Amino acid sequence: MKWDDLQLFHAAATAGSMNGAARRLEISQPQLSRRLRQMEERIGARLFERTPQGLRLTGAGETLMPLAEQMRSTADAVLRLQPNLSDQGLRQVRLSIDDLRTRFLTMHLEELRSLIGEIELDFIATHQHLSLMNRTTDIQVRTCLPDNDGVILRKLADLSYRVYAHRSYLERFPRDGLQDHCAKGYWIGICAEPLWYPDQLRWLSDHVRGPIQMRFNCMIDCLAATKSGAGLALLPTFLADHEPDLVCLTPDQPQTVSPEHLIVNRDVLREPAIRTVMDALIKIYKHMY
Repeated sequence: MKWDDLQLFHAAATAGSMNGAARRLEISQPQLSRRLRQMEERIGARLFERTPQGLRLTGAGETLMPLAEQMRSTADAVLRLQPNLSDQGLRQVRLSIDDLRTRFLTMHLEELRSLIGEIELDFIATHQHLSLMNRTTDIQVRTCLPDNDGVILRKLADLSYRVYAHRSYLERFPRDGLQDHCAKGYWIGICAEPLWYPDQLRWLSDHVRGPIQMRFNCMIDCLAATKSGAGLALLPTFLADHEPDLVCLTPDQPQTVSPEHLIVNRDVLREPAIRTVMDALIKIYKHMY
């Protein structure tokens, strides 16, 4: 059996469909189907059941899957070690970070540039956990932690959120304190994806009784909607406090506090460029305190 065969088999098994696996492998769907049929002919057993819901492993496929997983894991380990095998070392670091954290870092770009020197830093904007195993990304900054034993975690800061509204909104809809705003106000919410802002979703669900007419999956858009006077929102203080026309309704105590974590695969932790970027992020995040 060829190594390429196991790669094709693993991609089809994990994607659950021929089209999904073909896109992942960057080959055509007919080419993938033909090669998998040839693989099954060489083995002398069917590996997949083709169903309306997608691909389902047969008994032979279930037997082969652990070996394919082991091969995939070994290949990923080689990718992670590749920078250490080079005489020049890693010069480009991929940072997976969402729109909110990107906004924070752009407020400190000059300092970040001076700290990382000649390292090329790629910002990959996403809420999702990307793979640290195959170097889709090198470093992630997240509130929610990945379910992976092979990563190193470092707490960066506690990000506090408070309730804000534009002055024009408060003039149009005067209320008697936060409790009255929660009961009768117009709120700008967050899309119900627990991976993105779990603490904020929980607070809104527990406290807000008024209508939430607009929801965004981007905190920067929540800020923009609040600045337009559309309603009240739970916003990060480091962002909203810089807006002169936004009024904080709860200046004495934050509604939620979310920990920020730096996440990196332990296999690349000794790479100098990775350490340099990590140290730079740790230093810059001290501005949040």
